[in-house]
Amino acid sequence: MVRWVRWVYTVWVGICFIVPLVAFLPLFLIYPVFGFRANLWLASVTMLVWFRLFLLLVGIRLRIIDPHGYRRLRPAVLVTNHTSFLDTPVVKTALGFNFLPLGKKEQSRTPVLGWIYRHNVVLVDRSSAESRARSFQFMDGLLKRAIGVFVFPEGTMNRGPLLLKSFYDGAFRLSIENQVPVVPFAVTATRLIMPRGVFPLQLPRPVTVAFGPPILPNGATEADLPRLKQAGYDAVFDLLSAHAPAGTPGLGGAKAPLEPARARPDA
Repeated sequence: MVRWVRWVYTVWVGICFIVPLVAFLPLFLIYPVFGFRANLWLASVTMLVWFRLFLLLVGIRLRIIDPHGYRRLRPAVLVTNHTSFLDTPVVKTALGFNFLPLGKKEQSRTPVLGWIYRHNVVLVDRSSAESRARSFQFMDGLLKRAIGVFVFPEGTMNRGPLLLKSFYDGAFRLSIENQVPVVPFAVTATRLIMPRGVFPLQLPRPVTVAFGPPILPNGATEADLPRLKQAGYDAVFDLLSAHAPAGTPGLGGAKAPLEPARARPDA
């Protein structure tokens, strides 16, 4: 493919992201004034419009595989893979309303976007036990109010050779402590279009978002955490293996060994 075509597409992607952001920014500044519930709903609607418009304009078509409607299950802890900045608009478009994602605190320092980020995610500083404990307790409260929680359980963007990195404990501990299901799903092709730190971008292709059946805690306790985490990892890995296009890094390769469970963050 002629490189200049990819550069033109890269510039177009930037325009399609920034122009709606500038147009919607005043709304995001106003929403928090109306309180938590109103901000959650209004910001969700605005982001959904913004991200759907963005994907449409940049030529990315979503194919959602969810014959049983698992993505609408609430309350639930939703988990998926993370390989690209493109995952954010894709996940929001696929999941719709009534959920909050867990996000890294350092992202809230980004100019302009940081304001939107800090008011519409559950912030966590992974280097601080106190911050992890507060985030965990806040997500507990969301689940008790029938609001879904979304987590990238790999903890950071996967730029390595494996199809899927090892998972952290948090999503599965939330499932156990609140006795709510974990809904695994896989996002494919985003790394092929928009790999982190690589320019120009590749030209658009269809992105598949495939949902698996929920993993039910069924009375599981802390002792069952390794088993539940392994089940979640296997589910996302298998969905990726089944639906990821050829050329996806790690496709057909080995699984990552899961790390031992850690102590509860606020123990």
